[in-house]
Amino acid sequence: MAALLSACWVWPAHAAAADAAADLRAGIQAFRAQNLEQARLLFQRAASAGLQSPRLYYNLGVVHYRLDDPAAAVIYFERAAEFPATRQIAQYNLGRCAQALGDALKAAAWYERAGRGGDPRIADLARRAASALQTQPAQAWTLEARLGGGFDSAVVGLVDQVTSQPTDEADLLHEVQVVADYHDATRDWGEWSARMQAYHLGYDSVHQANVQSLGGRLRWQRDWSARHRSTLSAGTAHEWLDGQAYQLRQSLALAWSHAVGVSRLHHQLEVEWLNSQYAGSNAIEGLRADLSSSWLRRLGSGVGLLRVSGQYNQRRRDENSPWRFAAEMLWRSPQMGPWYWAPGLQWRDSRFPDGVLPRERRVRVMLRGGSPISPSWESRVDVQYEHNRSADSNREYEHLRLLISLVWSKG
Repeated sequence: MAALLSACWVWPAHAAAADAAADLRAGIQAFRAQNLEQARLLFQRAASAGLQSPRLYYNLGVVHYRLDDPAAAVIYFERAAEFPATRQIAQYNLGRCAQALGDALKAAAWYERAGRGGDPRIADLARRAASALQTQPAQAWTLEARLGGGFDSAVVGLVDQVTSQPTDEADLLHEVQVVADYHDATRDWGEWSARMQAYHLGYDSVHQANVQSLGGRLRWQRDWSARHRSTLSAGTAHEWLDGQAYQLRQSLALAWSHAVGVSRLHHQLEVEWLNSQYAGSNAIEGLRADLSSSWLRRLGSGVGLLRVSGQYNQRRRDENSPWRFAAEMLWRSPQMGPWYWAPGLQWRDSRFPDGVLPRERRVRVMLRGGSPISPSWESRVDVQYEHNRSADSNREYEHLRLLISLVWSKG
């Protein structure tokens, strides 16, 4: 199959600002000289200078694809697909990106759109790509398993749900998690996926606790255009604490995402019902509603995420019914040698009704490192530091967690 990504598309030099147009031309020259990183920097500088044109978006998509970052290339090809002059070729390359990301269903949809375009050469390429895609064996199931060990400086939460008094002991943490995903789709009605998850957490210290969970989720997703997507999902999970039935979780979530420039906005409303069977007089059964907005954008050579949310809790006991407001920032680096890194920062403010409990503020600093070992195996290192402040000294704590794990996945 011929590749249209072997060289950048050269357009007549015309831009709103002379310096941005010069950066675009210099970027094309750098690309032809195989200086891909320099080309990316020049193209992004032209975009930062205010140049908005299909030729720039297309070239940004090309250079990110050639830098083995198809997820970033998708953002720019989607922008290029909005313009008639680059729509068909961008749709074809969106199919290639989806194929590189392992989403054969979405790749077939993009190839079909490109096959209906007016350029017969691109239409023929798209039809041949779609035909070759159909001959590939379908991989509808994905299985992932994780096994890890580490320590937690204070047992302050079991899956962040149960709060106990902190200790000064070094607590050994074991975590085993297995996840299975199944995907199917219909072109006219959207894509369906099912997810099953099971995990075991074990804390061994002065206080020993074991938590198990088994749950599933069914999700429907539809792309209304290249820039707009809606998602509806429903899930349930059953949890056990120290071998006894603890609580049942049932949730319903509605989400809407859309592209704005080279960024993507995601809005979600999730409602969850908790029914605790084990906690007795301390039961936390009740309703939780969470409304969040996320902003995803390329930052430097990585991907940045900003998320803000508000949460309403109506529980059986007043002290378990706070209003919560939170914000989170996360950045995932590209592959840097054998590793990628994802530092993050979370802030949460909890306010309890009628002053039942004093206001609490929590800050959590996170760092994840990941390194592929083989096509199926990845090693991960997770570090978290958490600090909770409250006027009630019994509810103040500091918390340090380290988890080293191996992740295996097979599709």
